[in-house]
Amino acid sequence: MAYSSEFLKKHPTHGIDSPRSWVVLAFCCLVLFMSQLSIRVAGILYYGIIETFSSSRQEASWPITLLVSLFNLAGPLMGFLCRRFSCRAVLVTCSFFTGLSMAVCFLAPNVLFLNIFLGVIHGTCLCGTFVGVNVILAQHFDKRRTTAFSLLFTVSSSSLFFIPYVVECFRSHYGCHGAFLILGGLMLNAFPGSLALRSPAWISSHAMPPPRAVASVVDGAATEHKNVHQPPSCLLQSEQDNSKAENNQEAKDKPQRHDSAEREPLKLSVNDDYKELDVETGMPNILDSLKNFAAPLFWMDALSFSTSVFGMTTFLLVLIDVSTERGVTPAEAVYIFLPFTIADVLTRTLSGSAIDSGILSMDSAMLIGCIAEALSFQCMAWSEGFTGLMIGSLFEGVSNGLRLALQAPVLVKDFGVEHLPLMFGGMTFIIGLVLLARPPLIGYYRDHQGKYDGLLHIIATFNIILSIAWLARIMLERYRRNKPTETAVLHNIQSNHKNHTNEK
Repeated sequence: MAYSSEFLKKHPTHGIDSPRSWVVLAFCCLVLFMSQLSIRVAGILYYGIIETFSSSRQEASWPITLLVSLFNLAGPLMGFLCRRFSCRAVLVTCSFFTGLSMAVCFLAPNVLFLNIFLGVIHGTCLCGTFVGVNVILAQHFDKRRTTAFSLLFTVSSSSLFFIPYVVECFRSHYGCHGAFLILGGLMLNAFPGSLALRSPAWISSHAMPPPRAVASVVDGAATEHKNVHQPPSCLLQSEQDNSKAENNQEAKDKPQRHDSAEREPLKLSVNDDYKELDVETGMPNILDSLKNFAAPLFWMDALSFSTSVFGMTTFLLVLIDVSTERGVTPAEAVYIFLPFTIADVLTRTLSGSAIDSGILSMDSAMLIGCIAEALSFQCMAWSEGFTGLMIGSLFEGVSNGLRLALQAPVLVKDFGVEHLPLMFGGMTFIIGLVLLARPPLIGYYRDHQGKYDGLLHIIATFNIILSIAWLARIMLERYRRNKPTETAVLHNIQSNHKNHTNEK
């Protein structure tokens, strides 16, 4: 027996924000934790490629660069596949080939082989896993959505505490090829977890209405009840019954027949029935989602998260080099990552609960994150030693923890969960394009000018501009919320006029 979407959403055990949703979260954490191990150890793999294949740093960087770029650039494709087939199909397929493509690198004879399997195939499948997990998790939560995403990214990033040391141990004992094989085996553990994940029942187009909705159609009031989830067979049968009733009434008393009681001829197309009754049959039309790409809110969200990802990855990439410029040895510079990791994990864990409980809004979290990252890169640019870099690392951890987990919740807030697959994929595509600008900037400022300061100032400046934009957005929303509506104004005028008349 099928039920309406609203009934399924409110089910105490299997509905939205139900115990089943938290079980889904646990499997999403497992899938994302295992599938993203390669990103956590990208630096170790980079140096392993240089050592194993005796390649230049430019050549050795291509597999890792392709991996990170396609992880973002393949977003629109994966979003379309989620809409065309299902998130479950994309997630199961990509989670399997994510680990397999890494393990196949055990056979790599040269860097070109790694470019194909580690860069292109692994990066694309990793994107599919990431998009699928985000969409499915967003579909299962509403009131606790931000908390769920905060826990998801907290668990996935917790591998930073141990996986780099484990993979380095593998590389030193078994070589780079052995590290690829063992790491691929670990990442294949994401595949069993993906088998337990699917979109919830209320996303399906087969949800049926409660009996009251059926009665309204039978009574001939379908034109007054929009968005009625009614099976086509019932609609056709009800039209036939109504037609029979009309014929009987017409035979008995023809002059009393009203034009409003006339029914349209029986339609043979099921799609026509759905279209005329404005029935919501699951996910919206793809063209409706594509129109959202022209919305200013989307571009503000996309640029905000592009700047956040660009800043975080740049921080992890250049921190050691910046430290040596300030007179810090590489052995000491490793400890600068500690404030970042601790602040990142703690902020992700606490921010989700604070947002869902109403203590902190999403827009305020984005504003604070932009300010924190601006302070982080300015501290790094102005620092002259270990202390300034530690403070900058702390601010970057706060910024990353506040904003990274809000990608899907912010898009859902602005455009709705039904548009999330394509919107999320489009945003990750923009992030991938922005990341491609980093190598030329690093080459210009570090290789030609000898310092990273110019690059650090650029990132800080973009965050300051975004801070102003988010502050303006918060103030505008508060103004709209507090502004009295036209109906309320007219009601007040009428009340005042009535009171004035009574006084006279």
